[in-house]
Amino acid sequence: MARIVILGPNQLGSNPRLVRNADCLAAAGHDVTVIYPDHLARFRGHDDALIAAARWKTVALDFCRTPRGRLHARFARLRRRLAEKLPLSSDFARNRAYGYFGPELARAARTVPADLYLAQQQMVVLPAVAAAQTHRARFAVDVEDLVSDCTDEPTALVRAIEDRHLPRAAFLTTMSDAAADRLAELHRLQRPPVVLHNCMTLAERAALPPPAARPVHAPLALYWFGQTVGPHACAEVILRAIATLPFPARLTLRGANPRPDYLAQLRTLATELRIPDALALAPGAPPRDMVPLAGEHDICFGTQPGTQLFHQLAVGNKVFTGMMAGCALALTDTAAHRRLLAAHDGWAFTFSNDDPLTLADQLTQLAGTPGRLTALRDRAWSLATDIYNWETESSRLVAAVREILPA
Repeated sequence: MARIVILGPNQLGSNPRLVRNADCLAAAGHDVTVIYPDHLARFRGHDDALIAAARWKTVALDFCRTPRGRLHARFARLRRRLAEKLPLSSDFARNRAYGYFGPELARAARTVPADLYLAQQQMVVLPAVAAAQTHRARFAVDVEDLVSDCTDEPTALVRAIEDRHLPRAAFLTTMSDAAADRLAELHRLQRPPVVLHNCMTLAERAALPPPAARPVHAPLALYWFGQTVGPHACAEVILRAIATLPFPARLTLRGANPRPDYLAQLRTLATELRIPDALALAPGAPPRDMVPLAGEHDICFGTQPGTQLFHQLAVGNKVFTGMMAGCALALTDTAAHRRLLAAHDGWAFTFSNDDPLTLADQLTQLAGTPGRLTALRDRAWSLATDIYNWETESSRLVAAVREILPA
């Protein structure tokens, strides 16, 4: 049994991939501790429920529960703003400029001796490296997103951290084959990253009947979910497509803290298109509920809002949540989605974010051909049963740990 510390950049309730990693490593017999910053009060209930059911330990760093914690959070934000103005030529400076809580996470990790420190995203690579150096241990990185290829991120800072430390990691994991190829090429890795798709567990759909037992809805039920609702939902193209369909359809957007300006824009658009009842908003929900909630719909949308590599090479959890729920999938046309469809067909189709007429034609053909929509839903359900489930996927993570930390 190995001692493993997982370092998270955010709340447990906002990072289901971290929770799945911790669950599978604990189930494999390892002594797992998760260290994370507790700084967003809206996730507190989700966090507490996860901790109550977990087989692993947690160290939550208080940045919102007490007056002292909230004061510390304000200090951390000020420290980051100051650090961003300094030369970022050392890990000391980088750990203060990338994210808010790097020094505190490093300090906490150093107090927990372990054989392996797993950084959950690039933002916590430096705390993991610092703790590994203190205890002469190994470190690994789960590259959930290609943030150094995202223009919304401090790309030069992230690339400096990646260039220095990713080649030295005991192993890397990431979310798609396309992303693994990009990391291997970019950092000249001697061994390719392990691909861990963002799959759900079979247990999450235990109460959900298979697609054959769930008739297609009228209106046709379209679905998108995310932590927040904003332009990344690409809902405009879906609404414009709905407006030209020869049958009624409704788009449900689920997420916490939706952007008011974006929702107002969508409602105005729906009114202008004379489909005011075709748009519905649902509140955010715990990760454990996402599969059955998706299963209440016919088609789940997996959107990527841009053409930069960050979006082109990602395969998000929307894809595998919809698959596990037995929904047909409508995916933005990206390199990673095309690669996934090339490996297994018959469960999804791709569409362009700027072509609502073609999307409408695809939806019409899908829903208008007897049995075709049900066939896609059945195929998605079967792929999740046989291949794309966390019970199968997690074995790669367990094997990667076993390889570097043999019993």
